[in-house]
Amino acid sequence: MYLRMTRYVIFATFLFYGSVSAWTQEDLELFDVVEDVNENFYSFLGLSKDVDTAGIKKAYRKLSLQYHPDKNKEQGSEDKFRKIVAVVEILKDEEKRKKYHSILENGLPDWRQPVFYYRRVRKMGMSELCVFLLVLVTLGQHVVAWAAYWERKFELEETVLAKFKRRDKRSKKANSAVEDEIRASYIESLEKPQYRDLLVVRLVLFLAYVVRNLPSITRECLRQIQERRNRVVEEASSEDEAYDDRSERERRPKRRVRVIPEASEVTSNLSPPSTECSTSRESEATCSDTCKTPWSEDDTVALIRAMKKYPTGTVERWQKIADLLNRTADEVILVMKQLKKSNLTANIVPHAQGVTAHDYESVTAFDQAPTIRLLADSADGGAQLLQKADDWSQAQQKCMEAALQRFPKGTEDRWDRIAEAVPGKSREDCMLRFKFLVEALRRRKVEEKSKTN
Repeated sequence: MYLRMTRYVIFATFLFYGSVSAWTQEDLELFDVVEDVNENFYSFLGLSKDVDTAGIKKAYRKLSLQYHPDKNKEQGSEDKFRKIVAVVEILKDEEKRKKYHSILENGLPDWRQPVFYYRRVRKMGMSELCVFLLVLVTLGQHVVAWAAYWERKFELEETVLAKFKRRDKRSKKANSAVEDEIRASYIESLEKPQYRDLLVVRLVLFLAYVVRNLPSITRECLRQIQERRNRVVEEASSEDEAYDDRSERERRPKRRVRVIPEASEVTSNLSPPSTECSTSRESEATCSDTCKTPWSEDDTVALIRAMKKYPTGTVERWQKIADLLNRTADEVILVMKQLKKSNLTANIVPHAQGVTAHDYESVTAFDQAPTIRLLADSADGGAQLLQKADDWSQAQQKCMEAALQRFPKGTEDRWDRIAEAVPGKSREDCMLRFKFLVEALRRRKVEEKSKTN
């Protein structure tokens, strides 16, 4: 419906524009002069209708001497002279003179022509034009709204209520009251246009709402502005505080933080723990089964050189030595235990395979008593800790490493469980052993760092 009405309005606008565009600017100016003079131009100048251009100019010179504002100071002479100039300008031009003769015969456009209204609008001021457009839009909106209502009502009667017309006369007479009631309910469901829906009324209500709620609207705007300012100030202050903290941290002297390693770090720097804790006697019994290839003197010398290359504390030390000798880690460990207990290394020539006596002695001393050497260099190592650290065997060490990984930090009764897993050691012995290992690891890291520096 609205689309149809829009088409009608556009069509009427094109018709109006086409009618107005048929008139030129000269025609509109001519109409204005005719209405302003409101008299026959020839009689106004005192001339006949068939006068030529020379006669018109002669009459103009005569009247200008009589009504020129510089010559005549009477009231109305200036307006009279202005009309004389406009009339002479029209009559001197042949085209305008012909158009004026047509106006004398047919008259000015009346209310039935669009140019009549267009000329009236051209003469309006801004305020008059706004009022005119407001009234025009209001009337147009009212007409369009009622047209839409009648169109919806017509469609309803043609579609929804058409089924009542298809019944026979008998059923219509029997149910006429019901049909009227249904028709009335359908028609009442259509909303009629209201005056409050007009643009003018809506505009007035909006202005009244703004005036009534202006204080609250102003307070809300001020509150939002203040919140925005406070947020900007807080962001600036937080940035300043962050900058100050950063500057203070940069000026603060840097101190080395002493970190005590966890049990997992300690055990990772030692030999890999075995899942089963066996005694040294059982390890010696399995040596013959593990060592499939007999060890020669060259292999033993290579083992000593590998132990020198990978000292105690190296990550995965035995695995690296085994890879270097093309042996398994268990085989290397068992052979090393056998060499230590049987003291077979005393029969090896120190200078064999390029191993010097100094290297041999340092490797032997380092492997036989690693814990005693580390504690002897420590300034805070007590006699009790030294004695406890020296009493540990390789099997007990492996059992403790496995227990440390099995019972991590935070386990309830951790050291009691670790002591139960290590044969022949108490809770205090395990704790002292762990402290000894931590201190040894710390000293080794310090020495490595000092060497690199």
